[in-house]
Amino acid sequence: MKIGEKQMCAAVLALIMAMVLAIPLTQPAEPAVKEAEEAAVSLTAEADRPEEAEEAAGVAVREAAPEETEAYTGERPAWITSFRKLNVRQAPDTESEVLGFFEYRQEITVTGADENGFYLASGTDSYSGSQITGYCFGDYLAFEAPGEPQVQLDIASYYQTDSRWAEEKIGSTKKTIGAIGCTTTCMAMSESYLTQTEVLPDAMEDRLWYDENGDMGWPDTYTWTTDETHYLEVIFGKLHEGIPVLIGAERHNGRPHWVLITGYQGDASEFTEEDFTINDPLTAYRTNLQQFLDEYPEFYKIAYYTG
Repeated sequence: MKIGEKQMCAAVLALIMAMVLAIPLTQPAEPAVKEAEEAAVSLTAEADRPEEAEEAAGVAVREAAPEETEAYTGERPAWITSFRKLNVRQAPDTESEVLGFFEYRQEITVTGADENGFYLASGTDSYSGSQITGYCFGDYLAFEAPGEPQVQLDIASYYQTDSRWAEEKIGSTKKTIGAIGCTTTCMAMSESYLTQTEVLPDAMEDRLWYDENGDMGWPDTYTWTTDETHYLEVIFGKLHEGIPVLIGAERHNGRPHWVLITGYQGDASEFTEEDFTINDPLTAYRTNLQQFLDEYPEFYKIAYYTG
């Protein structure tokens, strides 16, 4: 073979070898693209769970540890908010023995944290005057000094004998507001205050229901009770809620009368009738509850708005 032919054969052989070597380099292209697409899908899916995506990317992720708030266990002052005597019990439950009592606005010392809704407390027993330590229900404790106990609701005074409505008939009877309309007049004062509108006794009479004797039926928005147990504490609590209280009482001969209790002017160390102010629809001369009960000593009923 001539040299020129040998050179040509060598060139052809080299070209064939180059083509053979190139084939493995181009064949993986399709699988490589497919793996890249799968990787992209995987990353997209992980983005819906960012914490897992970051871990997959090599980022150490830790949940934020919740802040731990330690229960306060030291001594601190507290004040009684119950209008009635507050039981001091031997153990933190309502079935345990009562050791004594604390009274409204009394300052005591609380030690420890809430146990089943109770706090361990020390103070002066309101009955014996001795120091006692026991458990008080936390709903009746305040950890800030209470405000002044006095309260006076700004309620307009109406009189049943006012000539503008005194001759208006009560219900279907022939009796008039001037004669028997004390309850109606008290209701007019109460509603005027609660609604912050002027509701005069004759307009109030139109809204109410009466039986054949002229006795008023209570609206569904009012609650009444004949239980006089702790009734002064109940009245005090309602006044501090901004709700006036109607009270009815009778003379020894059975003649009834109603007034509206509008405020409290005592120091709450104990509750007495003379500390409660009233609007009497019959006279301006009786201004406190004791004066009213001196004339009408037989307790009958209290009533107040409940919505």
